[in-house]
Amino acid sequence: LLDHGSLNLPGEIFRYCQKMLSWLSDEQQLRQQKLFELNYWLMKYYMSNCSFVEAIHISSFTDTLIDKLESNGDIGTLNFVQIQTQCASLWYVLGQYKKSMKFCLKALKTAHDEGAHNTAQVELLCLTAKILVFKRHFNLALRTVRFALAIVLSHPELERLLWSVLCDYGDCLLNSDHVEMAVQVYTVMAKMVHKHFGTDSLRDGQAMYEYARAAYLLLYDNYAGYRTNKEKYVQLRFRCEKYASKAVEICRAKLGKEHYQLLGAEELQALVSVKGALGSDTVQQELLNEAMETHMRALNKYCNFSNENANYARTYDCLGHIFRCLQRPEVAEEMFEKALATKKIVYGINDHETALTMASLAYLYLKDMGRPREALVLFKKCLGIQLNIFGEEYSGLGTIYDGMVLAHEVVNDLEGAQIYREKLYLWKAKRRTLEEAPSKNPFGESLYVEETFRNFALECYRALNEAQQSSDVEMTETCW
Repeated sequence: LLDHGSLNLPGEIFRYCQKMLSWLSDEQQLRQQKLFELNYWLMKYYMSNCSFVEAIHISSFTDTLIDKLESNGDIGTLNFVQIQTQCASLWYVLGQYKKSMKFCLKALKTAHDEGAHNTAQVELLCLTAKILVFKRHFNLALRTVRFALAIVLSHPELERLLWSVLCDYGDCLLNSDHVEMAVQVYTVMAKMVHKHFGTDSLRDGQAMYEYARAAYLLLYDNYAGYRTNKEKYVQLRFRCEKYASKAVEICRAKLGKEHYQLLGAEELQALVSVKGALGSDTVQQELLNEAMETHMRALNKYCNFSNENANYARTYDCLGHIFRCLQRPEVAEEMFEKALATKKIVYGINDHETALTMASLAYLYLKDMGRPREALVLFKKCLGIQLNIFGEEYSGLGTIYDGMVLAHEVVNDLEGAQIYREKLYLWKAKRRTLEEAPSKNPFGESLYVEETFRNFALECYRALNEAQQSSDVEMTETCW
């Protein structure tokens, strides 16, 4: 019922299950296990219903109970992998990635020590992959989500999980700069959703949202000057606009007006509409005002659960771009600075996401506020971060090089401008070669997995634990 978007009947069923649980009072170990299973499903239900206060309460209760059982030596045959994974998923959805990683590490340790059944393995691997992307362990993240895909494909009874694994696979590709491959994965995912859930279902709306999000990034968030196949991108733009609009239509029909999924779809549609309008001679004031209202409403929702989360930062970024279009540079600067401050807390000072906002702020200084030297400082920081994370083939380098050429010209540093003009030329040639090469197949790599799940869980645990310790050191140094 939850998979098919039913939000009322599952609540009645769970309340009845809670009554049944009281009948098992004489079987303490069995009762404890069933309590964790029920809380796992309750968290899924509350998250689907956007009842995050209740879900957070269960997460806190469960974490405290597990700590108590472990300290008293009462674990017995209890297994906490699924409930710990669901707690991690909750905090990830809320944009509080550090809390999510804390629960992910606990789940990985439990999985290594106690093992886990196939469904729990798939859920943990998918969540771990997203946390690994957050910590910029891209190769391990893609190995992790492909491990989950291999498990699902080798167990027919897990077919219902295939669409969600593909969704997470696309997300990992999208955030590791494999945007075109992500579009391919979301295309396959949409077909799976149509097969299992039908058209105009809530899952169909989610599939359209994910496809439109990937198409938007490919169309507008990457430098397009090297592209040769213009017709391909015209078609992609049409599908992006169509699917973004359809996702909103379905979500409005199925969900409450303050639901996270609907807010996300409306924010994406606002971005797509504004970017599409920028190509025309004039951008309608009404369109920009509607987009601003959408993002402000989302911002108010996101800050209910802390103003130090990724969703909060992303929306401030969007507002910065809207105010630039409205020719209000001082307000745009304030929005970008708030996004930057939040991203430094969530991601770190030398992260890809932080660098994206630096680039946006740099362009604001350069083109709208007459502050080219400040823009150059930001561009150089941004360039260093992105090269360190992605290397010379990063799809966003063109945007940075282009800005640096213009900034050097404005300050009359023609030698500096020529240096970055040559870098831009070489980068364009490299990207054009990549574009003209045969498309990489995201399913082309072997899904055969040699290592055991427990050994792989240990590898992921060690990578994330080391990343967490490095983040703690970086945060301490920043504070000093």
